Amino acid sequence: MYMSPQSSSGIKKSTVFVLVLLISLAASLLLFASGVIRHWDKVLYDLCVNYRVLKGRETRNRQIAAIDLDDKSIEDLWEQIDSREAFVDLLEVLYDTNTAVVLDFTFGLEKSGDRAFTRAVRDPRNTVIGALAVEEGMVNKPYKPLTGEEKSRLARHIWHITVKERGKVPKAGSFLLPYPALV
Repeated sequence: MYMSPQSSSGIKKSTVFVLVLLISLAASLLLFASGVIRHWDKVLYDLCVNYRVLKGRETRNRQIAAIDLDDKSIEDLWEQIDSREAFVDLLEVLYDTNTAVVLDFTFGLEKSGDRAFTRAVRDPRNTVIGALAVEEGMVNKPYKPLTGEEKSRLARHIWHITVKERGKVPKAGSFLLPYPALV
């Protein structure tokens, strides 16, 4: 059978394309499976966050220091963060300098090593731990309404913030609170 030079060239190009495609897919799968892509994703994300925090145009109050645990820190301190030991150490250092502390995340579940963390927060040293507002329409889907005791605790500590520019601010239907001993 005779093939024209044009069709022979087309077959060679198709074969090369398929071969390059298969090699690219295999290399991508290898990089994904080895964790290299996940590692670089974390590094790039941390760089972007740090750039925004350090070089951003927003005006910052010089009396407020933001301490952020980047992915590398979380990886290095995993067990200490998971058991809250790293937070206990950080709180003790900050309290020694008479610094108020605001934690902008919620500790929803109590862990076995949380007694020291709860003790560190219990001392009256200006510590604020966030409670996450749950939008009204999301209650009873994955989030439960607060019990009477939880509502009472929240009412004693809630901040009533003045809204300067009213817009489409979602209404909270419930809150995710820290575990009871920490509240």
